[in-house]
Amino acid sequence: MLGGYTILRSPNPGVSLATSARFRSTLTLSPLSPPNPPSDDEGDTITLTVESSQFHTVYTYLYTCSTSSLTLTESSTVPTGLVKRPSSPPSPTSPTFESTHGNKYVQACVETTLEYFRPQNNNGVPNLTIQLHGDREFYTGEPQQHNNNGSSSTPQPYVAPIVNDVTTPTSKTVSVQKTGLGSSACLCTSLVSTISHYFNPSLSLHTIHKIAQVAHCEAQGKVGSGFDVATAVYGSCFYTRFTPWDTTREEEGIRSKVVRDWDYSCSSIDVTTRGWSLMLGDVMGGSESEGMARKVMKFVNGGEDEGGVWRGLEEKVKEGVNIVKEGTGGRDDDLEVREKHNGEVREKVKEVRRALKRLGELAEVGIEPDEQTELCDGTTAIEGVVCAGVPGAGGRDAIYAIVEDGVAKGRVEELWRGWGGGGKVRWIEGVDFDREGGLVVEVEGEGGTRRTLKGKGRLEEVGGWGIKRLLKECRDLGLSVGGCVEKGEIVDKLKEMGYC
Repeated sequence: MLGGYTILRSPNPGVSLATSARFRSTLTLSPLSPPNPPSDDEGDTITLTVESSQFHTVYTYLYTCSTSSLTLTESSTVPTGLVKRPSSPPSPTSPTFESTHGNKYVQACVETTLEYFRPQNNNGVPNLTIQLHGDREFYTGEPQQHNNNGSSSTPQPYVAPIVNDVTTPTSKTVSVQKTGLGSSACLCTSLVSTISHYFNPSLSLHTIHKIAQVAHCEAQGKVGSGFDVATAVYGSCFYTRFTPWDTTREEEGIRSKVVRDWDYSCSSIDVTTRGWSLMLGDVMGGSESEGMARKVMKFVNGGEDEGGVWRGLEEKVKEGVNIVKEGTGGRDDDLEVREKHNGEVREKVKEVRRALKRLGELAEVGIEPDEQTELCDGTTAIEGVVCAGVPGAGGRDAIYAIVEDGVAKGRVEELWRGWGGGGKVRWIEGVDFDREGGLVVEVEGEGGTRRTLKGKGRLEEVGGWGIKRLLKECRDLGLSVGGCVEKGEIVDKLKEMGYC
């Protein structure tokens, strides 16, 4: 919502809003040895298989405990006959094209998590199988069909189409086009958490977050801001990035990156008290956010910003974060107070959007192309809309709108459905704000399923926080730590309450 690009420079703050779209990882155990054990010492190896029927892929990894080494032993896709081919497959050179052959995110998650735990043996369970499933809202597709009354029909489960590889007709590759909701960050968080829970069910959320961040960075080959992973772990939050590690230091291993002190800050936002609802639109486009960020930061770091657009943007974002943080806008407030707060948010988001658009023009990057500006302005003009914009790095792939009530939602949906003559914007129906606070863990046992909202309302001790900052975070979350005067005492009190 606030902090696109500026979040890359600490201590710039940002506001990141979590959606209800989720990635799910389900772990099952098999105590049986594989038909052909890869090692004479069966206790020294762990076979971990990651399956996704949704993306027609199976990855099998062999981890050798004595050497802490990981090997991809099998990677396969389902034959194309099971899936209807698209009439015009996208080009692999398109920024919206993603091949899941040898998925770098899956491998980075498996490798990073196992490197952190470094199991000494397989504890008699050499075979672990994980099923991956991502909600269809992460992926673009044809607009939903509407009934005569204007309501949408029941959405069908998303299944990625398989197309022929253009260079090798006999091989197959999975075509995935995404809506820009942070699917890779959610995948990493879900997969890392599932593997971690097997080795240590009581592992702190803070550590799970760090493992997921490192895995995500390893997969991308760079250290990003981390706001997307933090949001997947903690839910909607005010976020300031961690100090990135030096990627040129090859001697710093994966585990040392996790256990080092991290100086990020992350405090939760309870959007449920503000009377807000979230709407997302897939504009059937797509942008390569990594490439966009690289170009923008090259421009900023190159000293070409003589007009101070970047500095102005930083200030506007900080002001916007403070407005969201200090204003309540809650349902219990009277109408005048709520409207005043929402109006302040609306105007500040407009200012930030204008500054971002100008920055994109100077850097020759389409952060908010003209057609997106027209769509966002038209959406914001609707009564009951708090604000609208292009999420994350911007581009042509999506639009978001925060609305106050169902009447406004209906008007926005009508505008989007008819935009550009119809068929250009798909309302991603069913998506709202995440109401569960990030990461959720479910464990099946003899007594049924135990469900834990691991991320909800949790406050983790973060390296570099002073006592004043810690007390302020406690107040923001409504936590009473009266009588505590030392930082250690506050942390102990929070541990008693289950907050860190």
